[in-house]
Amino acid sequence: MTVRAIAAAFAALAACAPAADDSRQAARASADTAAQRALADRCTRGAPRLTPGGVGAVRLGARLADVAAACTVRDTAIELEGVPERAHVVEVGTGRVVAITTGTRDTSVARVVVADPVYRTDNGAGVGQTLGALRRAHGRICALAGEGRMVVLAASLPGVSFGTSTPVDLAATRDPTLLPDSVRIEAAWITEDSAPCGGP
Repeated sequence: MTVRAIAAAFAALAACAPAADDSRQAARASADTAAQRALADRCTRGAPRLTPGGVGAVRLGARLADVAAACTVRDTAIELEGVPERAHVVEVGTGRVVAITTGTRDTSVARVVVADPVYRTDNGAGVGQTLGALRRAHGRICALAGEGRMVVLAASLPGVSFGTSTPVDLAATRDPTLLPDSVRIEAAWITEDSAPCGGP
């Protein structure tokens, strides 16, 4: 191969490199746009499900900056069990949830608080319904005291707890069947903690 041919080959490679880089950047930008669009859909469409992982785009472990890129987010003040928390109101579908963040450098979602009745579990349980509806939807429950009231958990929804309208009843923590079906669910909390009542 002559010097001239070698020079021509290098010139061709150099000309191709930017095109390849441009192609990779375009593909990356397209993937990023698709991911942002999917996240935005989870913020704006209907009423996403209340799950052990979160609600819509507000997922446990999600970076707040990523959620805010797709959803309307505003800071708020909240206390849980008397402790001030870093909190953010997030508009998700036709309602709102509160995301409690870690306060670490990546500011990720550590807990989700739900007080809006528009969100339901896959089996149809949620805020505003009765304990009887929760039992019918998710089976056996456990009970404990928290925030000055009775909190219940369904074994089939690990990490999801429901605040009720009933004041603390220590007997019911030992025997949840003492809580009548008419008790109202007033809030739900989603965390990475597993339900203490074991299996279904």
